[in-house]
Amino acid sequence: MKIKKIKANEERQLLIGMIISDSFIKRIYPIIKYEYFDSKISATVGKWAIDYFLKYSQAPGPHIQNIYEENKKILSESEQEWISAFLDGLSKEYEKKGINENYIFDNSLKFFKQQRLKKSIEKIKKLLERGKVEEAEEIWIKSRTVPNSLDLGIDPLDEKTIDTVFEREQTRIKVQTGIESLDNLLGPIKSGWFVLFMGPQKRGKTWTFIWIAINLILQGFNVTFISFEGEDEDWCIRAWMSICSYVTEEDSQKLEMPYFISESSSEIKHKKIKRPVLNKRKVKSKIRKLNDLSKGKLILKSFPMGSAGMKDAEAYVDTLEAFSDHTTDVFIFDYIGIMEAPFNDRKEKYNWTGMRLKAFAHNKKAIVFSGHQGRRETLDKLNMGVVDVPEDVRLLGHVDILCGINQTDEEREMGVMRYSVLIHRHRKYASSKQAKVLQMVDAGQVALDSRVIKAPTVGIDSEADGEENTYPYI
Repeated sequence: MKIKKIKANEERQLLIGMIISDSFIKRIYPIIKYEYFDSKISATVGKWAIDYFLKYSQAPGPHIQNIYEENKKILSESEQEWISAFLDGLSKEYEKKGINENYIFDNSLKFFKQQRLKKSIEKIKKLLERGKVEEAEEIWIKSRTVPNSLDLGIDPLDEKTIDTVFEREQTRIKVQTGIESLDNLLGPIKSGWFVLFMGPQKRGKTWTFIWIAINLILQGFNVTFISFEGEDEDWCIRAWMSICSYVTEEDSQKLEMPYFISESSSEIKHKKIKRPVLNKRKVKSKIRKLNDLSKGKLILKSFPMGSAGMKDAEAYVDTLEAFSDHTTDVFIFDYIGIMEAPFNDRKEKYNWTGMRLKAFAHNKKAIVFSGHQGRRETLDKLNMGVVDVPEDVRLLGHVDILCGINQTDEEREMGVMRYSVLIHRHRKYASSKQAKVLQMVDAGQVALDSRVIKAPTVGIDSEADGEENTYPYI
């Protein structure tokens, strides 16, 4: 008997969740039906997981291998081959990291509904052929929904809702950027949020996102980085520089590295250092070490400038999920200003793209980072503000967090970047506080050290700077 191959789709994700996650199997088992599975062997593995959970109140985890060994004698040779390959891949891919549980749970519900409808249609067709209209209608009515505590909305005053929300909050993805002082200002960034970094052109948005991506995979998260400009080669070289702290040109080996003069001071000095030049052997050596430390995975997809937008990105992500084992926790879209949209008017374009990015974060139960350029006036501005969003302020209504990227020409020469929190919908914040970050981008280093400082108020736009916008938690 030939076993049907299961790709990294909803059914495979469902099995993975049932095997490795206690909270996932607790949520899914009340509504699962084995006839929902496409193949008998998938249903068999699912039943093993449920039986183990009902006996021990936890997912089987690595014990699934013992269950397989105990039952393999009653399986055909092809079934043994399939399960063995599935469990081996599961062990290698997931033994050191978790899953995007809420996303897989939602996908499983959609999968159940799809399977229930498919099987119901088959039964209805047979009944109609036999003239049994009432029976067919009864099956159609029952097949329209799969039981789900959130299908009809939630009652926030019901004790069951309290349990559900706290359980979902525990499994929610929470990340940090890897820039210490900025993380102090932001707090944890959670799944479903849309985080936008805004700054003048050529102020380091892409460098910032690469740094965040590398730090996220070290934290154990899967990242999909979608670039709407540039070449794969250029992006990879930047990433290798960030990982290795190497330079790309021989004459750039002598660098001036900034450092704070003391633990309590935000004043800086510089010292001359040398860094090696990138080559294939050195990069491979460093990447091997990173892979040993990293629990997450990074995927890059580049589109030629001006050729793609959200619809193209969404189609790509659907393909990635269908034909690979990569389930994304964090998406980075670099960046809004160059993404195509079905509007010629730039105001409508930015508003539509921002709205789609927020919806994408919600639907995928993932975190979305993106960047945006400020108005032309921000090129010479000391501190970014919410009024610097170009063209259309409606974009502000879609973001959960808006960060400003602040840097003067003098600071660029000194290796200083200042990040500020301009909007935070879920945490009290003050735009008068900034993260002063020391950089050495010639060697790919975005955050050598950092301090929380008060935003400077002496400059060409000092009248607008220093205003403290504080909002309560909402």
